[in-house]
Amino acid sequence: MAEPATAKTGTPATDTVEILWTSGSGYSPDPQASNIPAGGTLTIISNYACWVWTIVGDALVNAFENETGHYLDCSKTGSNVFTTIEAAGTVITIVPLAVNSNPPPTSVPIDSLRGTVKVGSGEGEHHRR
Repeated sequence: MAEPATAKTGTPATDTVEILWTSGSGYSPDPQASNIPAGGTLTIISNYACWVWTIVGDALVNAFENETGHYLDCSKTGSNVFTTIEAAGTVITIVPLAVNSNPPPTSVPIDSLRGTVKVGSGEGEHHRR
């Protein structure tokens, strides 16, 4: 009798980031590092309305479908789902700030306030939290 095939491990098609807010630090993503495959989705959960700015390299970008203005609009609290349009190997820096905020500096966003989303191929990659 044949043995059942083992499931391929890879980057899940989706990941979830919670946006936390404290009066002393402002907004911050948890976890700070996420992984999704090209064409995968990022779910952002926040109890506070915010914009999540997206940066690749040192440039503000529209890294997700239907994103305009270089930020993910999470002004509706709760769960917001976004699908990436970036290629495998891209690292997207995310910086949550208040609604109607000015964009963050792209060269050195404050570490504690930013996170990263690595876009992978989904093949042979492992998802870690």
